[in-house]
Amino acid sequence: MSRRSILYPTGFNQSLSPGDFLPGHDHKRKQSLHDQLPESARSGSSWDRPDLSDEVLSIATNLDRGYTAAFKEHFRKDSTAAAVGHTQDLLSGIGEHFNILDPLNDLIRARCELYGGNEGNGNKWLPINELFDLINESRVEQELKRAFKNDPSRTAFSPSELKGYAREICNHTTYMTQNDKELMFSSQRIFAILTMMNKAQDAPEFLKAKICDRDLPLRLRSREGFRDSELFNPRRKDRRLMVGENWKDSDFDHFIDYQKRMLSPFFELNGREVSFHELDDDTILPFIEDGTQYRPLEGGGGSIWRVKIHPAHHNALGVLPLCLHRV
Repeated sequence: MSRRSILYPTGFNQSLSPGDFLPGHDHKRKQSLHDQLPESARSGSSWDRPDLSDEVLSIATNLDRGYTAAFKEHFRKDSTAAAVGHTQDLLSGIGEHFNILDPLNDLIRARCELYGGNEGNGNKWLPINELFDLINESRVEQELKRAFKNDPSRTAFSPSELKGYAREICNHTTYMTQNDKELMFSSQRIFAILTMMNKAQDAPEFLKAKICDRDLPLRLRSREGFRDSELFNPRRKDRRLMVGENWKDSDFDHFIDYQKRMLSPFFELNGREVSFHELDDDTILPFIEDGTQYRPLEGGGGSIWRVKIHPAHHNALGVLPLCLHRV
């Protein structure tokens, strides 16, 4: 069961039909928005917005939880950041202000945020800027050295091999979607998950199995012919993931739990284009304030309420109030 959400500026409710929420649907609708402004927006409240005239509103499906847009946004001030071939030089220096003796596990936990709404129940998540800041080549290399040193049962790698793994984890690979849109991925999130599990030494197994952040979220299933569990990609169920062979059940549970902290989406806001995200039910949204404590509006086959997104999870300026439409 998935949760389908779209975001649009606070101040109007866009009328949508069921077909508008189909994955991959690019929808354009022209209509009058003035009459759909909520009373608070017409009364000069703090949520007031400029008068909205008739415009074409576009709904675009996001296919990578906004990761590519987040990467470009956070490194747009460097002219070389947009060129994938130069990103490693940029990323290798990020996070150097941290004490090299601080375990990365502790740093990740310290940078996690508490969900800011009533539905959070204490859920924590890692902002995307902290992921970029913490999971860089030099830090990953240092953590791999620490992990293998603390686990003498594992085959040790040479310093050059560890450096190569760190580079591969932080490398950003591009791919083209069916709509000819260029997206990118890395293995930074997987490494952060394994680090929180104190299993950074398993990162080379994930690389060899060609499992990267693009495969997330992974799920659990019973291992055929065995009593234990295994990870699998629900979008490629026929593919056996040869990782975690020696994990305990609690290790798999920890992977699923920490995975949730790494997958909060980034919202790319482009004028009149509405960002559509098809998210899993357990997705932790990057909200620092959630208006569900107020009475949500009903419409378009779902509920509508206002939220404030963490400033690192959208490309507008500052903390942005938006409407969330969940169907």
